[in-house]
Amino acid sequence: MEYHRTLTRQLKNLGLDGTTPSLESWEKVKEIVSKTYTEADQERYLLERAMELSSQEMLEINQRLERAQEIAGLGYWTYDKSKNLITMSKELYRIYGLNPSEPAPSLEGFMLKIHENDREPIRNLLEKAFSQGEAYEYEFQMKHSDGKYRWYRVIGRPVSLEKPITTLTGVVLDITKRKVAEEEIADLHDQLVTSARLAGMADIASSTLHNVGNVLNSANVSVEFLRERSFQSDIKEI
Repeated sequence: MEYHRTLTRQLKNLGLDGTTPSLESWEKVKEIVSKTYTEADQERYLLERAMELSSQEMLEINQRLERAQEIAGLGYWTYDKSKNLITMSKELYRIYGLNPSEPAPSLEGFMLKIHENDREPIRNLLEKAFSQGEAYEYEFQMKHSDGKYRWYRVIGRPVSLEKPITTLTGVVLDITKRKVAEEEIADLHDQLVTSARLAGMADIASSTLHNVGNVLNSANVSVEFLRERSFQSDIKEI
């Protein structure tokens, strides 16, 4: 039987490479083996401890990342085209109103939820990202789990530009409140424009009436003046 070279060297140093070992030699062998086991146990403990600390650190980093996504109101996603697999962060599940304990829908499943006006533009952006490596940003409407359409902003880009490109990654933000605010601002602007137009028309009408009033006043003064002069005239009626 061929032994490990380190063990062979140790046996040779102890004079156990073929000769009948003495009791003292065997004691040294047991001491070396025991020391080896002790060192192995220590190394295993240190390795397990390092893995435990690393796992705990990764868990804390992941918790901070999830917290940051929650505060920012955005969710992280990846899409593997070769496997037709979408992976989403817990926050993105919440944004879409989906159950995080269930698998994410397929790409076609998402397309069915997206508003029909946005489906073709998104397909074109995905095609360019895979074929040309182009990053993209797009605002779209998608049906939430509550049955209502909400506004989202997606930012996506290839994980690697090495061809063929098979995986995209990015984030999604819920911008419904911003869109609602923009619509309210647009409505207020229209109301202000209408009010300004009506105010302008009223001002013109008021100015016109004022000018007509001035003309009528002048005419009344002239008539009254002529009437008074006619009474003071020496011309007698025939």
